[in-house]
Amino acid sequence: MTLIAWMQRHKKYLVITIWVSTIAFIGAGFVGWGQFDYGVFSKDSIVVGNVEVSKKELAFRYQDAYSQYSAITGQQKLDPALEKQIEEMVVSSLVSEALLLNLANEWNLRVLDDEVASMIANIKAFQKDGKFDKQTYVAKLGEKGLDPKTFEAAISKSLLIQKLQKLVSLPSTKLETEAFTAAYFSQDRINVEVIPLSLNGIVVSDAEAQTYFDANKAKFKTTPKYDLEILTIKPQVAAPTDEELKTEYDAKAAQFQDKNGTKPTFEQVKPLIANELIAQKGKKEALKTFVEFKNGKIAGSAVNGVDLNSSSYPPEFIEQLASAKSGSYIKPIAANKEFIAAKVVKINPSAQMDFASALPLVKKDVAAKKASEKLKADAANAVKNFNGKSIGLVSRAEDGNLSFLSQNEAQSVMSQIMASSKLDGFIILQDKAVVYKIMEQNLRFSLNSQAESNALSNEAAKYKAEILMASIMEKLKNTYKVEQLNKQLQGSK
Repeated sequence: MTLIAWMQRHKKYLVITIWVSTIAFIGAGFVGWGQFDYGVFSKDSIVVGNVEVSKKELAFRYQDAYSQYSAITGQQKLDPALEKQIEEMVVSSLVSEALLLNLANEWNLRVLDDEVASMIANIKAFQKDGKFDKQTYVAKLGEKGLDPKTFEAAISKSLLIQKLQKLVSLPSTKLETEAFTAAYFSQDRINVEVIPLSLNGIVVSDAEAQTYFDANKAKFKTTPKYDLEILTIKPQVAAPTDEELKTEYDAKAAQFQDKNGTKPTFEQVKPLIANELIAQKGKKEALKTFVEFKNGKIAGSAVNGVDLNSSSYPPEFIEQLASAKSGSYIKPIAANKEFIAAKVVKINPSAQMDFASALPLVKKDVAAKKASEKLKADAANAVKNFNGKSIGLVSRAEDGNLSFLSQNEAQSVMSQIMASSKLDGFIILQDKAVVYKIMEQNLRFSLNSQAESNALSNEAAKYKAEILMASIMEKLKNTYKVEQLNKQLQGSK
């Protein structure tokens, strides 16, 4: 693990950054603004102390954030719960920025027009032939629905907050750098013992199963069953002619080139092209047959009681079935050299299982619970009577010899050991417990190179700035009132 990655995992407060072309959410430490109406995007602006967050800014931030999350999830329409979270983060971000702007104004910090112009001129998106181009600048902003005045105001705010941050960014002392060095480069000699999860000797009586079933009935339901009318389509497609194959080859020549741009001969890719054309023709034929099926001219075969765990149908068919409604149709889906289409005649929803039907599943759950409890007890006992083997020296940068664990397991174990203040203990994984004991610890306060020294010194300074900024934000939060539509959300100044 790199030094920067470790610092990002352990820092207490997210450094304030402001949006320029994309949104930066900075509400991590500042939730709970009171009963705020997060549907602000069609209502009024927010006033934080002497700084107003306009409706337009709220709308742009939300639109930008929504676009980013949409791109990440691949969904044009996001889940309402996620939309709500985005709204909350946008408002929290803007309120936090406004608090900082109040402080910057109180300290009489200013941003010059030349500073704004310089920053904009250096944004590559606004350049043409390596130089700032006003026409490109206006056009790019227009694509985002922005005008220069609004954008330049955002840049000015960004620079103002950067100036404020610089004022609270103090260099680290020698002692602080040494503390960071010791924390990051400390090495522990650790012994471990692995105790596997075992079901051996675990007995579950019917009485225990009944008690568990009565308390967890909602867990034990039948899977939905689907009554279908299934049509299997076997297209009769003639082999493509050489002329058809040659036309397809010429049209898609670029697709057949290798990474060096070498184009294979027609004969080399002829079988591949033939298979593609047969598949295309087969799908076209299947869709024609499907239309007749949908119009009632062709009948399928009744197949009742199909569930979503069935392996008799292609995964794509099961996926579409899961979201289908009664009376709907599933278009032809390729299955080997055939196509499968279906009409959903009836959906039999999941129902509560009775105890007798659920008994095998109930006993499995209870046995797993008992085994887990026994594993924890065995691990706790192993800590007291430790008999582990050495995995060598480990640090935040080195995980030691944990080859008996998967990569994810090893990372989980090491992160939990490093986060613990105890010299021994145990960590429960999915199917095992890892008991550990720190046998020896080596601390290193000196650094091997100037590069290491600079890196640790910078990280210590950043961490100190974050702690100071967190304190400042907490003070500001209790100093300035936050209002919307004359509704007070925070303490008054």
